[in-house]
Amino acid sequence: MVSSPCDPHLPRTPGECKLLNKSEKMNCCLYSACDEAYLRRYGIAFAMAAAKKGWPLHISAISEGNEQTLYALLCLISESFRSIHRSNGEMSWSIDQPWRAWSNEQQRRIVLSANRFFTAADYLASSKQSLLIVDVDSFIAKSPRKAPPHDRVGLFLRDKDCNPDEKDWRILGKAVLAGIVHVPQGDIGMQFLLDVQKNIKLVKSLRWYVDQVALYRSYASMEDKSSVFCFDCSYMDWRHGEKPLLWTAKGELKSQDAFYMAKRKRLMASFVRALSCWECFRP
Repeated sequence: MVSSPCDPHLPRTPGECKLLNKSEKMNCCLYSACDEAYLRRYGIAFAMAAAKKGWPLHISAISEGNEQTLYALLCLISESFRSIHRSNGEMSWSIDQPWRAWSNEQQRRIVLSANRFFTAADYLASSKQSLLIVDVDSFIAKSPRKAPPHDRVGLFLRDKDCNPDEKDWRILGKAVLAGIVHVPQGDIGMQFLLDVQKNIKLVKSLRWYVDQVALYRSYASMEDKSSVFCFDCSYMDWRHGEKPLLWTAKGELKSQDAFYMAKRKRLMASFVRALSCWECFRP
């Protein structure tokens, strides 16, 4: 694994470095994972939104033999993040491996979509913060003060009473949404992530919704389900009405929804401006 440098002026060569996060006093860190294509298309705007709202951020970039390119891009994003973040907070990042191999493009996309639940466990083990795990093609819209309770697992449950042995895969896969998951720091959060990993691996053939099925089965096996914090549309919404914590868009909406496209365009412009300012003052 390649990690973010602890000093922005260190030589730009890949290597293991201690992670520094000046925003560590905050209880919750925003966390996401993606490949290079999604990092370019959505990850830049995602990071700029986090910086503007004052969130600590970690991005896990998934390597497909392109570590040097990922390293350079992540350095640029983190430099812009620091110049925008209102408390000069640090964005950390890592370059990680996929959790398993694939044999076709659909399997590749499924593997990459579930990868964050594997890399998040590694990050949580050394973090002093809880993690808000979200899609990289979403935008954070409120400050960390609106984060969920830091000591509880948080899930966007659509059907709390769904049978975890339901034979209809689509019904089981839609019982929970994977677009926002909160994992507390410590044993409770780590055990939940390890259980999600186990349930993903138990699926014999890779299919869409494998991450959501695993999340729901992990929830169903919890002894104290009443301790789970339930997200609703005030935390994640795709209708762009009342301002939620997280704005998202799925499928064709990412290229058709006027609100989403305009928001992404403004955030990309912020990245360019911030990077230009950084270059002016960089020694």
